[in-house]
Amino acid sequence: MLNETFLPSEDKKRIKKIREMDITMAGQLVDDSSVGIFVCDIDTYELLYINKLAEEWGGKGSDSTKNLTCYGYLLGRDTPCPNCHMHEMTEDEYREKEYETSDGRHYLIKGKLLNWHGQPAHIEYISDESETLAAQHAIRDLANRVPGGIGIYYFYPDERVEVSYLNDGFYTMLDETRDSWEKRRTMGAKEAFDGAHPEDREKLLLEIRSAVREQRVANMDIRILQKDNRYRWFNVQGRVAAESNERITLYLIFSDIDESKKMHAELNERLMQEREQLYKVLFNLIPMIISVNLTKNSYSMVNYENFTTKAAPESGSFDNLIEIGASTVPAEDREKFLLAFSRENLFKAYENGREKVELEHRQRGDDGVVRWVLTQVIFVKNEVTGDLCEITLAQNIDAEKQRQIQLRDALKTASEASRAKSEFLERMSHELRTPLNVIIGAINLAQDLQDVSEENRRYMKQANESAQYLLEIINDILDASYIQRHQFILQKDWISPKTIFCPTISMMEVEFRKKGIDFQYIEPEALDEDIQFYIDGIRCKQVLTNLLSNALKFTPPGGSIKILREHLYQEENIILERCVISDTGCGISKEFQKKMFQPFTQENAVHTGSVEGTGLGLQIVNQIVTAMNGTIDVESEPGRGTIFTVEVPLRYRNKPQNENEGLADENFLQGKRALVVEDHQLNAAIAKKLLEKKGMLVDTAIDGKEGLKLFENHEIGYYDAILMDIRMPNMNGLDAAKMIRSLDRPDAMRIPIIAVTANAYAEDKVRSLASGMNEHLTKPINPQILYQTLETWMC
Repeated sequence: MLNETFLPSEDKKRIKKIREMDITMAGQLVDDSSVGIFVCDIDTYELLYINKLAEEWGGKGSDSTKNLTCYGYLLGRDTPCPNCHMHEMTEDEYREKEYETSDGRHYLIKGKLLNWHGQPAHIEYISDESETLAAQHAIRDLANRVPGGIGIYYFYPDERVEVSYLNDGFYTMLDETRDSWEKRRTMGAKEAFDGAHPEDREKLLLEIRSAVREQRVANMDIRILQKDNRYRWFNVQGRVAAESNERITLYLIFSDIDESKKMHAELNERLMQEREQLYKVLFNLIPMIISVNLTKNSYSMVNYENFTTKAAPESGSFDNLIEIGASTVPAEDREKFLLAFSRENLFKAYENGREKVELEHRQRGDDGVVRWVLTQVIFVKNEVTGDLCEITLAQNIDAEKQRQIQLRDALKTASEASRAKSEFLERMSHELRTPLNVIIGAINLAQDLQDVSEENRRYMKQANESAQYLLEIINDILDASYIQRHQFILQKDWISPKTIFCPTISMMEVEFRKKGIDFQYIEPEALDEDIQFYIDGIRCKQVLTNLLSNALKFTPPGGSIKILREHLYQEENIILERCVISDTGCGISKEFQKKMFQPFTQENAVHTGSVEGTGLGLQIVNQIVTAMNGTIDVESEPGRGTIFTVEVPLRYRNKPQNENEGLADENFLQGKRALVVEDHQLNAAIAKKLLEKKGMLVDTAIDGKEGLKLFENHEIGYYDAILMDIRMPNMNGLDAAKMIRSLDRPDAMRIPIIAVTANAYAEDKVRSLASGMNEHLTKPINPQILYQTLETWMC
């Protein structure tokens, strides 16, 4: 301490002044403090000092501190406080207490003993905690409203835990009172959570310590014992609020998740049951399931209780498993088994992008019986380790294989039966068409004779009608056979609409007049004259003929039949062609309309009379229209006639300028020379007569070999056309046509060769055209079609 005795008087004055300034500045700092400060005498309670804030709380000025006491000035009391602790305190001891005034304000008072200018005194620091406490109460009130428990815990280094605060929800959660917890506010760490399930208690403490160390939120589900001795599930989340060397302050939030846990437990139980049921079904369906790690060359049996072969152990080397498996496979299947399932080849299969490998093979069971087995390998890549794994599934397919064999045998039998039926139909067609050709040809020739009586002409007419009806039946049966064999193929070409409708309508008009039926045909405007359709002309005529023939059959004399053709729209190169055929006939019942397009169906009602037919016509019509991407609809009622509406989208083009339709010259065939190659003498004679009617010169040959010889032995251009039968001895028509086309002479490639045969299948026409023939006509021959065909190819 500075000795001022020997200092000059001026220095002493300067030091005194400095001290006075320090005291003044210190007083200003104390007055500016937010804490009230007062000093009082220990014995008399007299106020020795009071700062500005304490003066305001006491309501007195600083001059009035004389003869005032601490209890009177600050608290308005007449006597000292009954619990005053000034006389109990020791030096360097701090004591604090809370005090609430009559106006509801809260103060925190901290005090200690000191020496005040040589006399014992007590200094107290007073802070107004009203706002802080109000905020704390608000926070606690809010916390009490939050569902679940909220607690503030102090964790000390010596493993002590002090409970600073617990909200109302915490006590509700534990079904306890606040008093029961207040009695054990400070306890050991384990005791702090002694209500937790023993299995969860230590885990929770470890989780809290780990979260504090890693500076994260602690999170754990625990079970807490209730008063009814039942554990209830809670989720605990904890966050560090403050941390120091002395203690860690931790907020813990407890959320009741018992119902959620129950729901999850019930759901998991259901899932487990469903999974067990699924496994049972799966294990029954797939008796062997193996988990394999190809990279580690290891396997483990998942299920093989019901598999017929149990030669391999439950786990071990995969290579060894394949060797054991191969030993149970018959020798003839062993190589493909190893090729499919060796570890090396499985790696290659996976690298080549395959997701699974499967093989049907035979395998000997433990009972010695060889059975068919389906083995499947499904690849699985372990994304964590990078290992290539797979699941092997093996199941007995012996019964299924036997069924496949039975089905294959049945299919073979059915195919043989179908082939036999087709061969029969083809043979029947050929054998029937050959005499029919003679009958119809002879009738046509006889009708042209001059000295035939009217009675004989009537007989010939009846014979011709019967022959034509028989031909219609044959054609329908063959078409139905095509449909059944899925060999119904359209032969499309560019054709003028008039070449389809005009000949068919002209032919049918004659029949309508004979029966006394009024007929009307309404066609589109001049567009028909200028365009061509890309269609199968023969099939289109067949549709039109069948529908008109039906109308003719079921319309009585005096009735009417009408055809209405329309082009519904025209865009780009497509026209939607609509053809409506209506009649005033007997009509069709609603019940029969449901099955009228099925084969061999006829309405056996009284009103149909004794109309003949196979019941195949409408099925064939429907099949043709469907093949053309069209539709056919019917409107009818018994006794009120029938309306058939056919709509077909058709490609069209403008007709070429040089298009020549019909016979340009009635005498075009006059003087032309034809070679008829036919082994059947009567058919050859009929063909010869038909051609000679048009003034043609005709040579005949009895088979393909003789026909080829005749063509070779005559000069170039001697023959203008060849009519070629197909089925002939020595050399058939197909081979003869090929030989003629291969000859080294100019007319060999250009002479028209027309197939005239009883072979009526679509594939027969394909074979004829492939052999080099120009056209394929089926017997019996229609003279007009024959003449027109010759003219077309000879022009």
